[in-house]
Amino acid sequence: MPFEHIRKNTRFLQYIAAAWVGILQLSLYANLVWGTPTLPKLLSEDSPIGRPLNYEEASWVMSSLSLGMIIGGILLGIFLDILGSKCILLIGAVFTVISWTILGTAKSFAALVAGRIVAGVGDGIAVMCIHIYLCEIGSKDIRGKLGVIPMVGGISGVLLMYGGGPYLTYTTLIICSVIFPLIFIISFPFMPNSPYFLMKKNQCKDAELCLRRLACSATTRSEIESMLEEIEGTLKRDSRGKHLLSLVFDVRFGKSLLIIVGAQSIGILSGLGFIPPYFQIILKTADSSLPTELITVIFGIAQIPSLCLCGLLVDKIGRKWMLGISSFGSGITLMLCGTYFYLNGIYKLNTVKFLPVVFLIAYQLFLSVGLCYVPNLIVGELFTTRTKKIGGPTVTCISSVLVFVTVKICGSVFESWGLYTLFWAFACASFLGVFFAMYVLPETKGKSFEDIQKTLLSSNSIKTSDMDSKNPVI
Repeated sequence: MPFEHIRKNTRFLQYIAAAWVGILQLSLYANLVWGTPTLPKLLSEDSPIGRPLNYEEASWVMSSLSLGMIIGGILLGIFLDILGSKCILLIGAVFTVISWTILGTAKSFAALVAGRIVAGVGDGIAVMCIHIYLCEIGSKDIRGKLGVIPMVGGISGVLLMYGGGPYLTYTTLIICSVIFPLIFIISFPFMPNSPYFLMKKNQCKDAELCLRRLACSATTRSEIESMLEEIEGTLKRDSRGKHLLSLVFDVRFGKSLLIIVGAQSIGILSGLGFIPPYFQIILKTADSSLPTELITVIFGIAQIPSLCLCGLLVDKIGRKWMLGISSFGSGITLMLCGTYFYLNGIYKLNTVKFLPVVFLIAYQLFLSVGLCYVPNLIVGELFTTRTKKIGGPTVTCISSVLVFVTVKICGSVFESWGLYTLFWAFACASFLGVFFAMYVLPETKGKSFEDIQKTLLSSNSIKTSDMDSKNPVI
């Protein structure tokens, strides 16, 4: 029967683990957009800390998250190889709980900054590690789909902030937010560990049991043994070389690092680091006639259909096309939005005040198709099991510095520069992403980790290649 065939060939536990990781990503994304509903309250006369923040202090509160992410990235590099991605995710959840506790009891500007830094440590540890974990437990033909699932959890965190933030009190919103990482800490220990980490620790029996849990019920013993041999071969290849620092000079590591940093930078400079946390401030500047609370919720919901579309297509048409389409669409909408703000400053376009809302929602739709997802996905795909502990933290630190600089500068001077200048600059970065996707980003859909490394080593690694792997699938 068709249903029986589906039941035997569906890798349920992989999807369940991805959904469970989404519980953590919900809180991590809530951290990122916490300022959208909270910043207006902190700037008001009845601020929850007892006095209103000024714009300079507000920019520090928003950008200090990135400083914490740098610390988190360093901790990830130190402990990833020792503890494994599963344990690292639990540690990230602990930091997230601590950060919400600090923010919930904060009565000063310094306490807000401290809470945001601790939140950044949790994000820096966990954000990259989520994709490392999913790529290591996931089958090569569904890695893209698995990575989209926790993104839906992340969007739920965004909607919690966007939908509940304007109506809930400051303290109630934080209490609602801290529940989810607590649930994750209690329940995630029952999820499977990475078979790559278990094999690396010479826990071969545990790795085999883990593969059996992750594989579909129709998988034979010989296929499980082939998977173990593939993992063992990958680990042996990655362990070549006497010193870890020698990997820095490896051609494949250099290419991987440049590609991932390039993709991350384009995403951040396309407005991803600035627009979500300052969304309500942007709406007030636009003087929209629609309620800002309603627009903010629609802005968050707009990501859901885009992510669903991304989940359906990312393993079919590939990472290159998803990033290219996302970059082009984001660039067009940002350019139009910047043009509106420029013309509105001259002609006062009172009859079309709805236009920036339309452009921003369209921007969110295009952004979620690729720019906010593919750069994180390829962290788990391009780095080897050994270089992840160098590459992942390096990418986290570089990206965090870039986010800090972007949010700090844009948050401090957007009134003097004009929003149109910022939006046009973001649009230029988005259009650059189209060329990056087509000519730099390697295609990784359907490939084993070994095939990806061979692609990076080849002279035409930046071209589109779609070679099929003969290695078995979990």
